[in-house]
Amino acid sequence: MHILSSRFQQKRKCIVGVLVLVLIISVSLNLYNHFVDIPKTQKTLNNTIVEVLRRWMSQMMRARNRLESAETNFDALDARSYVTRADDYLEICPDVIGYSLESFYGLMHSSTGRLRDALDTIYWRGTSPSGTIIEQNLTQYELSNIEEIRQAIDNIHLLMKLENSGVDPVQQLEEEGNLTDIIFSLRKIYFASQDIVLRKY
Repeated sequence: MHILSSRFQQKRKCIVGVLVLVLIISVSLNLYNHFVDIPKTQKTLNNTIVEVLRRWMSQMMRARNRLESAETNFDALDARSYVTRADDYLEICPDVIGYSLESFYGLMHSSTGRLRDALDTIYWRGTSPSGTIIEQNLTQYELSNIEEIRQAIDNIHLLMKLENSGVDPVQQLEEEGNLTDIIFSLRKIYFASQDIVLRKY
């Protein structure tokens, strides 16, 4: 009886020991995941977003430069190709960026898309009754809104200085004190583009 009791206690100690070991391994893995793996993944993700924003900015500046000398609806179409590429960069990783319509990234996406719509509107305004596109000079109204869009893109370019530091881009912009001004400029692009789209010719 004493031998059975002793064996039972040994088995119990063994089981408890295994459970404690499993618990220690589990906690260690969770701690490693929380303090090493997740931060490392997040840093890589943040650097990916920085690269996306740099490429977006590069295409927006190309569109801005094309708009600077734009005189006709065909010039607007040339600028549109750069804006489309800029929007494509934002579309590459919506799940990575995880934007909502109210977020900074959502505003970037909506303002870029609205600018593309505005340039489409300008181009298609030259449609003749036969359905062909006729080259037409930009109106003063269009030129005025385009100038506002160009100034907004210039401002964003001036303020959007990002580093591959692993830090969230929005946090970087906040720390530099530039986020509010960039958001204001994105809204200017959106509303100036909206004015072109909604204008009745």
